[in-house]
Amino acid sequence: GWLAITPYAVHKLRESKTESTKEGKEAKVQTHALLNWVNFGLTVGGLYAIWKNKENTAAKKGEIAKHLVSRHGKSGFMSACLATAAMVVAIFKTQTSKGQPWRNKLHRALGASSYLVAGVSMAIMVNGPWGKRSLGENGQKAF
Repeated sequence: GWLAITPYAVHKLRESKTESTKEGKEAKVQTHALLNWVNFGLTVGGLYAIWKNKENTAAKKGEIAKHLVSRHGKSGFMSACLATAAMVVAIFKTQTSKGQPWRNKLHRALGASSYLVAGVSMAIMVNGPWGKRSLGENGQKAF
């Protein structure tokens, strides 16, 4: 969800800059926020599913699950932390600022960093052992 929905959310924000009415601008900014809340929910749900799957797989083998030890796990977690920080900044600015609180360089930098780190995390996964096992060499080359 994150890599698919985020560009659309950013697009809505960019569209708001060309909107001539205050209501139109606010509607597009609110759409941006809503899409990012959906992204956040998908991210939390995905992390929970991955965590539980790792727990269940380890339990079947009589082992203790090791979380966030791979480069993919660490970069995915970092992406989620950056996304959370971007949302916290956006919420704080929206609640405490007057005018156009969504024009915030820190929020933009955190959001962009989260998106880029998520892409790196996916590339690590596809080009790592999981990709080789699940996609094969030809599948890995497609990415």
